[in-house]
Amino acid sequence: RPEDTVAAAAALTAAAAALLPCCRPVCHWMTYWFAAQQMFEFFTTGRFKWVTPFGQTVVDYSMPEAVGAMDWWGINYYSRPAINSWFQLVGLDDSEPVTGMGMPLVPSDLHYHLMDIHKRLRVPIIVSETGVSDERHVLRAQCINTYYNEVGTYA
Repeated sequence: RPEDTVAAAAALTAAAAALLPCCRPVCHWMTYWFAAQQMFEFFTTGRFKWVTPFGQTVVDYSMPEAVGAMDWWGINYYSRPAINSWFQLVGLDDSEPVTGMGMPLVPSDLHYHLMDIHKRLRVPIIVSETGVSDERHVLRAQCINTYYNEVGTYA
C-alpha cells in the first residue's frame, strides 16, 4: 500500500538522521568489509590482511604467487549514494535522474571505476552486473545507453 511505503520511507529517513554521526565511518568500514581494497592488495602484493574497525586482525595471509596471477576483474556497478540535508538519497543536482531506489543515475562514475581498476591491475574487466530500479520504465533505456557508452570510452 502507498501509505505503508511512505511510512517506511519516513522511518528510514528518521533512522538515517539519528545515525548520521556514525554514517561516514560505517560506510567506509562496509566498503572495507566487502574486501575490494584487500583483493587489490592481495593480487598486487601477495598479502591479504583484514582488520576490524577496532583494530583486531581477522585474517593476515601471504601468498607471493598471487602477484600477477589474476586473469580478469569483475565489477558490479549500480550507482553511488548522495544524501541531502534531510538525509534522503538524491542526485547531486537537478540534472541527475534518480532511480526507483533513490540512487542517482551517474554513468561517469562507472567510467571512473573502470579506469581506476585498469590503472591498478592492467587486466581485462568484466562488468558483471548493472541496472536500474525503474518502476515506470523511463530510465532503463537511458541507463543501458549511457552505461554502454561509458564502457565504450574505456575500451
